[in-house]
Amino acid sequence: MGFYAEGRQYRVFAVFAGSKVVILLAGCYHKGKVYEPHDAIETAIKRAKALKEGTGTTNARQISSDL
Repeated sequence: MGFYAEGRQYRVFAVFAGSKVVILLAGCYHKGKVYEPHDAIETAIKRAKALKEGTGTTNARQISSDL
């Protein structure tokens, strides 16, 4: 997922975990192929792997349905 704000292109790395469930793994901003923090992609991959193996944890947040 990505969005543009304050003159920067941001990326949020996530996985989908069922109906209406998204797990955000890491966020960063980038220009071209330069990401900040530089290890954001590797961090997201490690976190996704930990979730798949059952060694990772999540912190759930309910989003109001009246948005």
